[in-house]
Amino acid sequence: MKTAQDYLDKYSGGECRGAFNARIYGDSWSKTVAGSPQGSVWAERNAGWNLADSMILQGKIFSKMNFNGKEVTFKCFADGNKFCCVGEGFENLQESDRYAFGDTRDEAILNFCEGFDHPKWPYLS
Repeated sequence: MKTAQDYLDKYSGGECRGAFNARIYGDSWSKTVAGSPQGSVWAERNAGWNLADSMILQGKIFSKMNFNGKEVTFKCFADGNKFCCVGEGFENLQESDRYAFGDTRDEAILNFCEGFDHPKWPYLS
């Protein structure tokens, strides 16, 4: 999974990069930003977290979440009139089994996570 260092240029500060990484690894905004000092530290953390959140919602990058005690890595994006959720290692629909569809983004993610009990999906951490 790519991190802030793969997406942010060399001029981004450590607070921004740290918050970006916190978001892709599943930390909440309040855990990442709310307790920050005021001023530039807060602004950098907020910017990094929001950039990652926006990229996740657009299906541009992978993110992690906890589902029933298991860490799940996924990316979800619009595909026609449905949403498709894929796991790391996804190649395409013909060659991979690490995907699920849904009418909404949340439904696609839920369908993807619920498929983990299937023996063909041995890639949980």
